[in-house]
Amino acid sequence: MLDQFRNIGIFSTFTGAVQKVVEAVNIKRLSKEDDLLPFIEFEYSPVSLGQQYIEPIILAIKNKKVIRFKYQRFVTDKVLSHDIHPYLLKQYHSRWYLIGLHDYHKDIATYCLDRFVSDPEVAEIPYEDRGFNTREYFKSVIGIITSSENPQKVVLKLTQRQAWYVITQPIHSSQKVTEKKDHFIVELMVIPTYELIMLIMGWGPEVEVIQPKSLKDRIFELHKKCTEKL
Repeated sequence: MLDQFRNIGIFSTFTGAVQKVVEAVNIKRLSKEDDLLPFIEFEYSPVSLGQQYIEPIILAIKNKKVIRFKYQRFVTDKVLSHDIHPYLLKQYHSRWYLIGLHDYHKDIATYCLDRFVSDPEVAEIPYEDRGFNTREYFKSVIGIITSSENPQKVVLKLTQRQAWYVITQPIHSSQKVTEKKDHFIVELMVIPTYELIMLIMGWGPEVEVIQPKSLKDRIFELHKKCTEKL
């Protein structure tokens, strides 16, 4: 796990120590062979674009400096400049995200580092510290993107096979599971974000959305569009 980050500038001081840990823990020499085989393997996170921005962003957060950078979203060719009061760096699904206060709109926004098109630079703007609380900000969502919506009670009906994956690795801290005769009921108190929808759709016929109806209808429409493309 440490080995994945050894080439990031801010961790370079520890490169030698990380290498020793990797060599001591991750490989063993077989008695009659020259091959070195791993006996423990962590989940590998491929190097993602934008990792070079981690160090200047961490320094900006530490020193409470506003940063300015140019950013291009996936859905548009337009490149916009943003002044952000940085509060948090967060990794999710092998991508790094910056969460901070947008200086113009005065709301909390999320930016993926792999969509930066310029190096973040310090902007001569007074830093605004709103006492950002990570746990509070993400407590009602699954994934990286949240919204101003209120959390809703989401009820899912899972097959026994799929339910055990959710039981042994809960998808949210609010999760409650009730065992029935031939299925399980999973209750969540979350905001129905894009990540939740994609997670549910990934379970295919192993899941049925009981409530809310808006989420059930949304997933139905998405599955319908999928079948139309077959």
